[in-house]
Amino acid sequence: MTAPSQTTTGHPRKWWILIAVSLGMILGLLDISVVNIAIPALIRDLHTTVGGVSWVLNAYNIAQAVLLLSFGRLADRYGQRLMFVASLALFTLASLACGLAGSIEQLVAFRIIQAIGAAGMVPISLIILLGAFPSYQHGLATGLWASIGTVAAIAGPPVGGLLIEYASWHWIFFMNVPVGIAAVVMALLLVPEIRRDTKSASLDLPGIALSTAALFCLTLAIVQGNTWRWGSPVIVSLLVAAVVLVGLFLLWEHRFRSPMFELSLFKIRAFSSSNAMGVIGGVGMGGVTLLMVLFMVNVLGYNELWAAIGMIPAAFTSMVLTPFSGRLVDRLGPRQLAAAGTVLFAVAFALFSQMRADSTIWDIAWRGVIMGTAMSLHMPALTAAGMTSLPSRSSGVGSGMISMGRQVGAVIGVALLLSIYGQTAWQGAENAAERATAYVTAQERLEPSIREEIVAIVTETTREHAATAAAGSFDLGPPVAAALGGRVDSGTLAAISADLTALTDDEQSKAFLWPFLIPGIVALLGLPLAFLLGRRLGDHRVAE
Repeated sequence: MTAPSQTTTGHPRKWWILIAVSLGMILGLLDISVVNIAIPALIRDLHTTVGGVSWVLNAYNIAQAVLLLSFGRLADRYGQRLMFVASLALFTLASLACGLAGSIEQLVAFRIIQAIGAAGMVPISLIILLGAFPSYQHGLATGLWASIGTVAAIAGPPVGGLLIEYASWHWIFFMNVPVGIAAVVMALLLVPEIRRDTKSASLDLPGIALSTAALFCLTLAIVQGNTWRWGSPVIVSLLVAAVVLVGLFLLWEHRFRSPMFELSLFKIRAFSSSNAMGVIGGVGMGGVTLLMVLFMVNVLGYNELWAAIGMIPAAFTSMVLTPFSGRLVDRLGPRQLAAAGTVLFAVAFALFSQMRADSTIWDIAWRGVIMGTAMSLHMPALTAAGMTSLPSRSSGVGSGMISMGRQVGAVIGVALLLSIYGQTAWQGAENAAERATAYVTAQERLEPSIREEIVAIVTETTREHAATAAAGSFDLGPPVAAALGGRVDSGTLAAISADLTALTDDEQSKAFLWPFLIPGIVALLGLPLAFLLGRRLGDHRVAE
């Protein structure tokens, strides 16, 4: 079989191949976001905090990000089907172990193993599809691949919500086992074996080590910045170490005979622009879906199931529109669609930042439709532009670099937005305590001793909230009502409790303004890059 960029007829079983590889890709991407909805349950059952459980997300994202390149290279050498099936089998076994984990440390360790498998499934699935579809349908192929990917990523919370509501968080991992077994069987039966480069491809262990260390230092600094203080020697040292390690990584990759990260590919304008936009998009999407869940649980008071339902419109919109976007990329080229997707991302994030405590699930839904539309335009255009600009010999490593860029963006996005939200949520609690104190002090109908007691309850509740940092949500109304019941007129107490709850909810909703708004600003920074993409697919293709 010829290289993906040169195929003219495609594989006769291309649609069956699509189904086979899609199952594996769905599992790999679903498990990036499915844990988001499980955060409150993990905190309760594993006796940890948001900071602790964030490593269930970050460990997976970091491990997957740094290995994506290696698996693309190894697929070129040892065979696409072999590496896809091996990755899928490892992922399935690790999923079983995750479901059986009894501590946060065990879960993080098994998530790392799970991510190793996912790192092979996702980029190799794209390589296989581009080889199965003819060249004139590469936009369609990447559109379908992107559609499945975006739906899997954003469907994680709804799926997780249903499983947590009717079973437990363990089943968000157990569900992978039967699907993984079925995917292994289908891949063995349907996917053709292809080796492109049997000589040069090798595992770049120093490159893996340097990139892993760099990402770990950067992520740890971002996650712990609020706790350890941003100007502290530890945080500064971690950031400096990250910069130094990135420099050493790039130097090594420049000199290594068979690098996992081919710097020369960035000379291709369409490839470099699509990668940069992918990183920027990953920053936004990596954290915004998590913020949506936290807003619905912490501010609107929904349980995991209703929070999951609130995510469905975004997933459904992306699922429906992305295949059409793939066809439009074939006809119109990637430039216009990438630019339109970028603008819609910024609009959606700005609209999310304006939600308040009186918002409803419908307010989440129609904003999600805009975000889903943005995803359907953005991802197919960038993927198609990047992959079709490459020489066929670099399809494996190129696919890995594209996937790695998005994952690195997601790692940074999750860590950064959780860090920002942690700071704004705490500031919101402080503001709520100040407003509550002023409100209670002005209640002359209460005895001075009662007012002092309420102020003490407000102070203690805020202090406990800061100490536990469990989920970012608290309410000043119920503890006041519980402590003063029977000593204050019921009508007066109910009114005071309701007012305290209202001002608490108001401050908690305001805490989401900047965490939602910043990704929108970041997205717009990538808009000029859209105009560096080709007018048509393959405009910047490098000759073999």
